[in-house]
Amino acid sequence: MAMASPRFPLLQHHRPGHESVNQYHDELQAFGDVWLLGKHYSPSTSSGLQALKDDIRSRLLMTYRKNFTSIGGTGPSSDRGWGCMLRCGQMLLGHALICMWLTRDWVWSPNEENDAIYYKLLSQFMDHKNGIYSVHQIAQMGVSEGKNVGEWFGPNTVAQVIRKLSFFDTWSDYVVHISMDNTIVLEDLHTVCQSQHYRDYQRSLSSSSVDPDVESQPTGDCQDDMPKPWRPLLLFIPLRLGLTEINETYTPAIKACFHMPQTVGLIGGRPNSAYYFMGYQSNFLLYFDPHDTKPSVESAYDDSSYHSEFAKRMPFSALDPSIAIAFLIRNEEELSTWCEQVRKSVICTNKQTLFEIVQSRPTHWPPLQLYAQMPGEEASKSQEPFTEVQIDDADEGFVLLD
Repeated sequence: MAMASPRFPLLQHHRPGHESVNQYHDELQAFGDVWLLGKHYSPSTSSGLQALKDDIRSRLLMTYRKNFTSIGGTGPSSDRGWGCMLRCGQMLLGHALICMWLTRDWVWSPNEENDAIYYKLLSQFMDHKNGIYSVHQIAQMGVSEGKNVGEWFGPNTVAQVIRKLSFFDTWSDYVVHISMDNTIVLEDLHTVCQSQHYRDYQRSLSSSSVDPDVESQPTGDCQDDMPKPWRPLLLFIPLRLGLTEINETYTPAIKACFHMPQTVGLIGGRPNSAYYFMGYQSNFLLYFDPHDTKPSVESAYDDSSYHSEFAKRMPFSALDPSIAIAFLIRNEEELSTWCEQVRKSVICTNKQTLFEIVQSRPTHWPPLQLYAQMPGEEASKSQEPFTEVQIDDADEGFVLLD
């Protein structure tokens, strides 16, 4: 049941009218501190409010687009009505890549040219087949997950697709891991982040991209050909926190996750209506809503429609129980810090635990799947003693937590 609380009427909109902007800011200032993607703000002060606005505005806002090149040449030219979870996946991944390349403290400037790396990152999400993380590539890779182009994704499906596309991104050189059974296996994380076989497999794929025209490696001084001993990890944790409604006892644990500097957000929302959640204020989640159809743009330099200082809000009680939360862990030391934070603030201090951390893979689990099976590719078991993990798509790969 939703709690009785003062409403945030203007926080329902990304862009309140000019006459309402001050009221919007007053509402932000009135209801206490804000946690946004690992950062704490006190909007009751003018400096705290400005810092919060700058941070929200620096996140990538991905929404429905129209009039882009048809997907696959003959498919849809707009993702309106079906692409909201794809856009949420883009927003989460975009934030992770910005943190990876430009740090969490990077601030977007609307009035002057930004860092060249930022434009290269944004170009990977442009609405054409050349963008490795474009809606075109995500939708077409979704076919390998049993989703036709134009079909709605759930959180687990978009995580699986991002994992597959990450193999082609040799520029950012990171790895994606998706947990099973709300359990984080530390040995698995070390394997995927340090395996030379993983790198070799990625290089074999990047030599023949998802599409012959995909720009998987932007050129420039930021390209680093030296292998990293530990590759940055984007960790997805798909969860189901109830049957038809979220169990409110999970709220403190979700809030604790937004306190962690490693968090890159949460994707979920309401049935068939996905949102990208960035933080919370009081008992309300703050999020970007992709359900606003905008014209497609051709250049990453035309980027004003990808930013907004206005976030929406939703009571925790209105959140659909099927979610996926994600963290960016850049090195081995950060993994140790993150594990300590999780054990202290998520596992030990809450009645309901979102997920658990174990050292070794449970004996009843199948071996780790190191490689992602690509469309038209037969799973090969000869390269390494890893086998494919089969996930039942009926429940979107979620595990029901009591």
